[in-house]
Amino acid sequence: MMDFTLPERSQAVADLAAGVLRGEDPWKELARAGLLDVSPPDGLGVLEVSVLHTEIGRRAPSMQPLATLMTVPKHKGITILIVDTRDPGFSWTPIITHDGAHHVNATYYAGVRVPARMRVGAENEGWRLVTTQLNHERVMLGPAGRIAALHHRVRAWAAGRDLLAEPGVRRALARASAVMRVNELLNWHVASAPTLDVADASVTKVFSSEQLQVIGPELAEVVGRHADDHPATADLMTWLDTQLKRTIVLTFGGGVNEIQRELIATAGLGLPRAPR
Repeated sequence: MMDFTLPERSQAVADLAAGVLRGEDPWKELARAGLLDVSPPDGLGVLEVSVLHTEIGRRAPSMQPLATLMTVPKHKGITILIVDTRDPGFSWTPIITHDGAHHVNATYYAGVRVPARMRVGAENEGWRLVTTQLNHERVMLGPAGRIAALHHRVRAWAAGRDLLAEPGVRRALARASAVMRVNELLNWHVASAPTLDVADASVTKVFSSEQLQVIGPELAEVVGRHADDHPATADLMTWLDTQLKRTIVLTFGGGVNEIQRELIATAGLGLPRAPR
């Protein structure tokens, strides 16, 4: 597997995208079930599935689907595979999100050959790898710089129009600045910890993503209320509109915030799990 991934990564052209495959038995009977079988003599498995909501799949030379064994308890029987997207059986279709961006796709596998050596980690031990990756992803989704960008651009626009003394402008910028500083503290706390805590990762994501749903519209309202006909104002409003639409995905990317609150409650506060 390293022979496949490392040379391309050294050339800065390799990337991984992730998706989920589900079946009854991904290691013995998935050819029958339509997923994967790594038992053939040639050591190759066969993928015959579709995966929705696959990020950056259009340009990634390798995909990272999960084969899920459905006959064992939850969170067990999950195995991570790396699939070469140059296989002729791999295809994809784009999904354009409401911000006009193309970073989500549906991916399809028709007779894709998967060498057993392309398994990541041990068989049926993928859940630990998935949750570790998700915790790091949640931290990545909650940087203070995202809020800082909104604050700095709107403040620079307002300063150029002598609007900083306006009560509504001052209030919106002050709230954005306070949220940005709290977000920075969360980022620093996570960065300084010897290991990444589940609750800390979830707190970072929930705080940042939900504050963006408040701060963003407030700053956009300030610009709209005091807008002029200068091209820079139009450019700023267009940028703000795109950012407001784009940040919605942060409330469910990496795990929906409702579940993150449960992780904070159980892993961080020691509360009992909610019944399902």
